[in-house]
Amino acid sequence: MPKLLLKTILYVIVVAKPCFAALLSVYFVREVLRYKIRNAKLAYVIAVAYGVIATAVFSVISMSVTGTVFYEEFVFSTLTFILMLFVAFKMEGKIWRRIIVVGLSTGIVFDINNVFIALSSELNLIEFHDSGNVTLMAIRVALVEVITYVLEFLLFKAIADMRKKKDDVPLPVPVLTGFWFILSLFVGVLPSEEHDTIDPTFITLMLLGIGFMFLLFYIRAVRKEKEDLVILNRQNEEYLESQTRFFLSQAKADSEIRSIRHDMRNHLQVISVLLQNNETTKIEEYLEQIGEDLSKTDISAHTGNLIADAIIADKKSKASEAGGQLVVSGTISGIDFAPSDMCKILANILDNAIEAISDPRLKDVSEDYKKIELTFKRTDSFFLISLRNPCVDELKITNGDIETTKQDKSEHGFGLKNVRTAVSNYAGELTLACDKTSGGYSFRTEILFPVS
Repeated sequence: MPKLLLKTILYVIVVAKPCFAALLSVYFVREVLRYKIRNAKLAYVIAVAYGVIATAVFSVISMSVTGTVFYEEFVFSTLTFILMLFVAFKMEGKIWRRIIVVGLSTGIVFDINNVFIALSSELNLIEFHDSGNVTLMAIRVALVEVITYVLEFLLFKAIADMRKKKDDVPLPVPVLTGFWFILSLFVGVLPSEEHDTIDPTFITLMLLGIGFMFLLFYIRAVRKEKEDLVILNRQNEEYLESQTRFFLSQAKADSEIRSIRHDMRNHLQVISVLLQNNETTKIEEYLEQIGEDLSKTDISAHTGNLIADAIIADKKSKASEAGGQLVVSGTISGIDFAPSDMCKILANILDNAIEAISDPRLKDVSEDYKKIELTFKRTDSFFLISLRNPCVDELKITNGDIETTKQDKSEHGFGLKNVRTAVSNYAGELTLACDKTSGGYSFRTEILFPVS
């Protein structure tokens, strides 16, 4: 094979190595750890550019600088750090958490790659002391290293697919740190020299190390799946309770309507007498009283969705107990919501609104101010659920989530997370905003769904 062709193949493989490493780092953060990266496509493009630049710099250093290994490691570390900062900048969340996550992720990717390379070495797939053609030997070594990245990608993809189905929550920093620490200790005991014979002990140890990683994520996925089932059962129980209360309220309302209908002749006689006596003021008061009695029997929002009506009826009662009122307009159409998703969306956003008007500082405020407005609106392309409610304090919204002011922060925020999960099932988008008003603040929740 011509030397020029061999050198070209070697250069392509050498370029591929840092490209694969960079791509895997981005993939690991986004798909395996499940941290969101804004403009992920750009992050992957930058990762490829990083690999090309790193190879070019190494080539220049190799031709012009003595002590090449030291300088290559220095440049490689510098470029990796720059890529890490870029990925951290594109992630969502607090900056310190982003930097820690991408830093640990980069270390884990390289540690696992070292495990695969050590495994290849133990299996004698890499012969560093090959007496043949130096270029062929370099191609063989580089090619095996590229293959290890491919195997590493397949491992990551298997974990990513598993997590996407069962555990779509970002891996917490303490868990990630513990995993990196254990993996670093494991890599520290790997053989540092090549052997002419295969050592089954080291091979078994390395395979166990790879299996440990998959097992860690599998246990988390199964545990998350069980937690989701518990939450789902709790939501189903809440829905059934709401539905039961709804039907009981409906039965009570029907009884009251029959009672009013039964007394209607008497009402008409009373109004007739008042008319004869020309007592218009008393007639107005009497009609107003009858109207209030009729309005109390209207317990449903008539949205066209029985589940939504049941939930709204229950929340209307709770809003009234809190000294406020829940006003509903519009109907639900265009989307066939699953019962559990409808419960997740409406129950959680209405609970948050009722909690806001239940603030002790609003105790003496009129019912008109403590009004919760729930609106359903349909267009040709979208279906909108809009909710407005007053709140005493301005709520800070960061990266689309509310910053809780409560001390036990770890116990709050799950309601909106459940809403986002349900909304994502229909390709919807949740938007939160807090607007300044003359009497305080108004919190706005809007959920927009595309309609096919």
